[in-house]
Amino acid sequence: MEKLLGWKGAIKLNNIETQDDDLNALVDQLNRGEGAFLLCSHLGNMEMLRSLTGYDEYHTQKDFEVFPVVDFSGTSKFNALLRELNPDLMDHVVDANNIGVDTAVWMKDQIAAGNLVVIAGDRTSANSRDRKLETEFLGEKANFPEGSFSLAGILNAPIYFMFAIRKKDFDIKSTYEMHVIRAKTSLECSRKERPERLKLLLREYTSILEKLCLKHPYQWYNFYNFWED
Repeated sequence: MEKLLGWKGAIKLNNIETQDDDLNALVDQLNRGEGAFLLCSHLGNMEMLRSLTGYDEYHTQKDFEVFPVVDFSGTSKFNALLRELNPDLMDHVVDANNIGVDTAVWMKDQIAAGNLVVIAGDRTSANSRDRKLETEFLGEKANFPEGSFSLAGILNAPIYFMFAIRKKDFDIKSTYEMHVIRAKTSLECSRKERPERLKLLLREYTSILEKLCLKHPYQWYNFYNFWED
């Protein structure tokens, strides 16, 4: 329902409550024409930023575009519905299963042009089960997608974590909290240091996600055994 409301333009900027976080830093960056790489999640409305900008709802002085990286496998009917609602938004989507050198260069160019590339960091792909990072999450070991975090290093852009969560869990018309946190971990390092830096970035991400999941457990939309290896 949230996705459909967003894609039809029913969610407006005045439905969003900002927090005392790094939103202004990101806004300043975008106003300078500098893009960024965003890690979102399946907590809350992961389509929020894309649906707002798709209907010219901006919190910045300078317009920018949002290019989400999405795993299309297994959701073809729902994707067709979204395309019917807003074909232009779907044209901005990058297929996570078809990322090659050319795609990476293109995404890097989009960030250099002042746009955002966004990917979820809390769901491993059925097509790449072997590419995973393990960490403690809500009391047990869980797997997270290595590709999402490695892509941040490949694109070599400022990294932010972003979450849009309804203040009232069971009210579809609720005001949203928009959380924007800049990552402290830098992936500008040697190849030898990269694995350890990826783990640090993952821990940063999961520590924030844990806190928000405990506060809004009914808005974490991962409907499978997340802790099963």
